[in-house]
Amino acid sequence: MAGNVSNPKYNKKQIVRSNGFFPRWQFVSQGNTSAAHLFYIQLALEGGCRWIQLRLKNQTREQILEAGRITRQLCDSYQATFILNDHLHLALEVGSDGVHLGLKDPSIQVARQTLGDAAIIGGTANTATDVRMRVAQGVDYIGLGPYRYTTTKLGLSPVLGLMGYRKILQDIGVNSPVAASNNNCLDFPPIYAIGGILEHDVPAIFKTGVNGVAVSGYLSRQVDLRAGEIASKVKLSCATVTEFYSLWKEKNSFEFQKVLDSIGQFNKTVNA
Repeated sequence: MAGNVSNPKYNKKQIVRSNGFFPRWQFVSQGNTSAAHLFYIQLALEGGCRWIQLRLKNQTREQILEAGRITRQLCDSYQATFILNDHLHLALEVGSDGVHLGLKDPSIQVARQTLGDAAIIGGTANTATDVRMRVAQGVDYIGLGPYRYTTTKLGLSPVLGLMGYRKILQDIGVNSPVAASNNNCLDFPPIYAIGGILEHDVPAIFKTGVNGVAVSGYLSRQVDLRAGEIASKVKLSCATVTEFYSLWKEKNSFEFQKVLDSIGQFNKTVNA
């Protein structure tokens, strides 16, 4: 079906890319359950992240819809952008601001026809050829990776490392650190490094010419959810995630502040 460009669910592109600017980092959710994804999303939002990608694998349609709708509510509370990974056919139902599609997912053209011109559509790339293809397809941003080996994704493409990023960015004509801070060039989509990225990696990654980073395990490794369940006496589920999160903050105030400080430092690093 053709997308409706005036659909109010897809009005974020102008906000996200006002004056050509995209946020410098995106949180890609992870967790053993849908509820764990939602917990980490809420934590990322409270820490200052304003771009969330909900990435659920091996979940039922109903589970994705439930988690997606809660993510929409959480992002609205923080005026954050919400991207749904892969599940193009569910994006309209959960009210996401767009989708991120892998190399084997539905085409960008189909996504654009389905969601409309105002939707934010991102695409994965692993090579310079992939990047050029994504540019030709008209994506709004590119997730280039993986930077290093990561356990958060199955079927991982070849690891790039700093040398890989430098070579790809040089091949496509973006080989200066200036490009990382000057992503207001609207004829070329911003490129985000992704895959096992930690805070100390960021300065060197930005020097390759990428515009931003996407992180996942960096945040989730800092919280012991099982210990949180024991302390709060609440079983984490989609229905209890807000209550659980509040109790976790109350019962684990030191850990909570430590994580917030870590995210705050990460914010400073990526925006330096």
